[in-house]
Amino acid sequence: VFSPAANQVENQTFRIFGQNLSPEGFTLTVYNRWGHLVYATTDLNKAMFTGWDGKDNGAEAQMGVYTYTVKGKFLDGNSYEKTGTVTLLR
Repeated sequence: VFSPAANQVENQTFRIFGQNLSPEGFTLTVYNRWGHLVYATTDLNKAMFTGWDGKDNGAEAQMGVYTYTVKGKFLDGNSYEKTGTVTLLR
């Protein structure tokens, strides 16, 4: 759960956390409940430190549950792919 209006900076965006992640081949995508892409990045640093701010093409996305997929590699070359949900509160 995250809220762009949260008092704590760490709760204002949806970000990726992990160790030994390689920037090579990284993708993060976020979709609304109708399958519309609302956020995508191939920049691991952006996904980890900036993240999704709850906007869709510059406009505030609706409060609700969104599906994300994150794909990439670890530094040892092993691949990972995770899919889950994140809730946006306003």
